[in-house]
Amino acid sequence: LIGLLTLVSLIIIPVYIFLKHPTNYVVQVLMATFIFGILCMLTDGSKILVHPHALWLCFWLPYWGLFIQNLKLQSPEKFVALP
Repeated sequence: LIGLLTLVSLIIIPVYIFLKHPTNYVVQVLMATFIFGILCMLTDGSKILVHPHALWLCFWLPYWGLFIQNLKLQSPEKFVALP
């Protein structure tokens, strides 16, 4: 039950970010890859935290990408473009 609640809380945050910025192309792509990561995780969810491999990237990379994109959209002046 605790694991299920943790998983649901991890999924709610990106959904909230997507609903907050539904027209942003980067958010749309990251949400699609996050959904793909969730589907991959459903096949082998026991290794998502224990043994990082390609499944780890399919789930966590879009997750943190959505989080960072949300921060960037909230305060763009804090992010400087690289030359």
